[in-house]
Amino acid sequence: MVSKTLSFKNEIYRKLIHFCSLIFSLLYFYNDFLYFFTVLFISTLFITFINIYYYKIVSLINKKINIDFVIRDNEYRSFWSATLMMFGFLLITFFFSKDVAIISMLITSISDPLAALFGIKYGQIKLFNNKTLEGSFIFISSTFLVLFFYLNTISIFILIVSIMISLTELFTPMKYDNFSIPIVSALLLTGFNIY
Repeated sequence: MVSKTLSFKNEIYRKLIHFCSLIFSLLYFYNDFLYFFTVLFISTLFITFINIYYYKIVSLINKKINIDFVIRDNEYRSFWSATLMMFGFLLITFFFSKDVAIISMLITSISDPLAALFGIKYGQIKLFNNKTLEGSFIFISSTFLVLFFYLNTISIFILIVSIMISLTELFTPMKYDNFSIPIVSALLLTGFNIY
């Protein structure tokens, strides 16, 4: 099932929340594995709890606070994309090197929301899963720039990896791309021995 996008205004709010996940990359950059993994694990448990009991929590506080305006139709009564992203972050932190995990989180936190916003606003050529050629171009470009600035080098492998991660984003349904992007990014960075 293709996920319906929200209104552009609500997508902006949703992507602002998505950009906030950059805090995890920064936190890991300045701290060791044990400290970061502990914080990430607790954060994942917290968001999972909120996700599972969201409607009970909202009803308890008389709907004074709710985030329905940033929840897509396919996320009701199931895991949110943000929850899946946290699971993805946990997996790459545990199984991959620190730098690979940080870069993969950066790509997820920067390239995915930029591509979505640009694709929704300016996208004309629809490809797969309600995603556009224009959004995919932004994903490739921003991923390339993330890799360039983090690695401080340019190579054909960086371009190839950027394209392959973008293809992963393109062919993954919207609900699950926050999970697939960090994992595939980590696998490709490790497989191509880029870092």
